[in-house]
Parts: sequence; structure tokens; C-alpha cells
Amino acid sequence: MKTLIENYRNIPGEHCGSTAMMNLIAHYCDLKLSEPEVIGLGSATDFIYIKNEKNDPKVLTLGRSQTMEIDVTHALGIDYREIPDLDNAHAWQVVKKEVLAGRPTMLSGDTFYLDYRGFGGHHFPAHRFVLVGFDDDRQKAIVADRMDTSFDECSYDALAASRNPRLPISTYNLWGKFYSTEVKRTMKDAYSFAINRTVERMLGVDTAPENLLRAFTGKHKVKIATGIKGITVFHEDFLFWRADDDWQKIVRYASNCFEKYGTGGGNFRRMYATFLESAQAYLPDIVDQKSISMTKKVADEWTSLSQYLNLLIEEDREQNWHKCHEQIGKVLNQETALYKHLEQRLQNAQ
Repeated sequence: MKTLIENYRNIPGEHCGSTAMMNLIAHYCDLKLSEPEVIGLGSATDFIYIKNEKNDPKVLTLGRSQTMEIDVTHALGIDYREIPDLDNAHAWQVVKKEVLAGRPTMLSGDTFYLDYRGFGGHHFPAHRFVLVGFDDDRQKAIVADRMDTSFDECSYDALAASRNPRLPISTYNLWGKFYSTEVKRTMKDAYSFAINRTVERMLGVDTAPENLLRAFTGKHKVKIATGIKGITVFHEDFLFWRADDDWQKIVRYASNCFEKYGTGGGNFRRMYATFLESAQAYLPDIVDQKSISMTKKVADEWTSLSQYLNLLIEEDREQNWHKCHEQIGKVLNQETALYKHLEQRLQNAQ
């Protein structure tokens, strides 16, 4: 048995999840969003700090939210849900049926195990890509990823390993389904809803992101913090990384996540600034020019941090450790100021 959804249009983007949702929403709902709009409506700007001795590396520092893909549809009032499945065989049969019915389907997995992306290198859990076909005879899944308009082929074994790996983190064969294609919120209401949710998560009013991460990391002894609290823990822990034998791996992963892998840092903050520029037309009482300027400044500080971390990898010097630590403090202060400013603007607009 084999099939291919040939009319699925895969427009490349900067980040896997926002690219996939941009294309899926266009396909299912006939709503064309830019990637910055997906980032903003999905409340994607966040910070996640996870320390687990079983991880590789032991510390994961991610600059995006865990639930952006669901959150963008929630903001728009679209009924889209994501379902985990502990049974690998059943999980594969379910998504095959979706594709056989002509429905492109969101998948989640660890890039480390995906053969078409080189297989190996680094663990990147919760990578997003879209299943658009399969060929049982050749044991190949056909997927749309963020980097090219064309589709990629992935072996069934590699896909299964990616979707539910033993370590470091599994999203347990997570897949997504559009139960309705109706967009129930106006763009103005969606923008307002999303900005408020971002502020509440970054400032710790909404603790759902941290609670969800704890559910996905199992019962191991894990240190988890998100939002401003996550950046605070990052700042507090950073100088202690030097005592770890694998500190270079931890630092390199952090640097790459902030910029190269497109999982937050300067990349997401710049797109969020573009989103706020669009939001200003709908919500001038909430989004002012200061909000946009502050977001752009924060983006630059994240990029500088990535550069300092790269320098530290090259030169293990006391001065470089403290330069990085100081830069994390700058990021912390400016992120806090940005979301406090937006919080005040939201309150004044009520």
C-alpha cells in the first residue's frame, strides 16, 4: 500500500513547528499566515531550562514554548488537537489512515533518529514535520520538513525511533488532527488573546508549560523551569556548568539552540517583534513602539549571548565565563522589563 498527498504545499521557514503550522493552517483553513504571525499567535517566545543527568547533554536550554502548535490554533479558535500514543504500532497505523484519507498529519520526534536529516549529531526533541505519504513496499514515509519545498523520505525504522525514543525526552508518538477548519476568532481577538497568554506564561502566572514538561520527562529527578523563572535558573546555574566534564557539550548545545537550530533566542524574538508590528495595527492601546523596540533589543542580546558562548567553547577562560554570565543577566533583565511593560499595557487597556 502507498499514497501521497500531492496538493500539500510546503513553504520553507525558519523553524520547524511554525513552518508546519503555517502550511497546515493554509491547507486546512485557507488562512495564509506569515511565520512571525504563527510565532506570535502561538505564544512561542518562552524559555525552557531542563537539567537531567540522563539527558545528553545534561542541560537543555530552549527558547520556545512546548505547545506553540496547539496554541496558534487555540488563539484563532480552530479545533486542532494533538494526541500522544504509547503503542508504537498503533500510533503508526493511525497516522497512515489519516494520510490515506487525504489529511496531511503533524508528527513530532527527535531529529537525532531521522535518517533524511543525517541521523545522529545532536538530540533535538519535539521536532515537527508533516506526514504526507508512505510506501509500504519500500518501507518509506514521505514527510514535509521546514527546509525545502520538496518532500523527504524517511525509513519506517528511523521514523519509529524518532517518534518515541527512550532518551532523553519522548513526545510519545504525538500527532495532530484538525477536527474543524473554522476560524472562530477575529484576528484582533486572536492577537489580544495570544499576547496576554505570552505575558502570563513568561511572568509565571500561567504555569501550564512547566507542568506539561514534567509530564513528558517522566518520574526521573529533573530540574525544570520556564519563562522568566527559567532564565533566572539559567543565570543562577551557569557558572556551575564549568565543573561538569561535559560542559563544552552543554554550552555548545545552548549556543546552537539560541540561534542555529531556530528554537528561540534572537531568531524567535525578531519574528515576535515583526508580529508585534502587525499587532499594533489591531491593538494600538496594547502594543506601542516601545514594546517593539524592546523586543528587537532582546533579540540582539540573545544573539550576543550565542556569540559569547561560542567564544567560551574556543577559549576556556575565567573572563569568558563571566562575560557569558553577565550577558545572561542582561537577557534576564530585558526580558523581564519587556513582559512587565506589556503586562501594564494590557491592564491599562482593560
